[in-house]
Amino acid sequence: MGTRLRRLKAQLKGQILSDGKCLSGKNRLTEHEIDNLQSYYGSAIRRNHSSVQNMRQAIWAIFLHMLSTDEYPQHGFCPIGEDSWCGFKKAEASGKSYKHKNSLPVAVVEAMRPIFRDLSHPDLLKNVCMEKHKTRMKVFIMSFGHVFPKQHLYRLKHFHLVFMMLFVPLMMVMYRN
Repeated sequence: MGTRLRRLKAQLKGQILSDGKCLSGKNRLTEHEIDNLQSYYGSAIRRNHSSVQNMRQAIWAIFLHMLSTDEYPQHGFCPIGEDSWCGFKKAEASGKSYKHKNSLPVAVVEAMRPIFRDLSHPDLLKNVCMEKHKTRMKVFIMSFGHVFPKQHLYRLKHFHLVFMMLFVPLMMVMYRN
């Protein structure tokens, strides 16, 4: 996310957006804002690693959250409840009023839309889900590798026994989440 946004900022440097201003500058797309968006994107992936649809929804919640104003709140994809990261949804759950802080201008957010579209593509997010499962498997193998050294795994009988005893239950646990 950060790399793509920095590249966009460099490509559009000096170009005027639909609101008559440049992409970067005060109350526009700054390095601080890029770092925040990169952090939010990473959090959306980590919090929803088991479901591509939930990841997509969380990523688009970030996008719409940036467009929100008091006149036009855009919090349809934000998580509900008092433990939500969204201040609007927190206030709504506790019955308090909420005043939106500085949101990015519509022209700036719309310039970022293609990046959000690309980085929320289901094929990309499926790879993220699969990577999580591969990582879990590597950790498991590293944990139990000393119990069954590689030499024993080459023998078919041992491999079958190890597979039935360890990997099948592990897969059931991994895919139940």
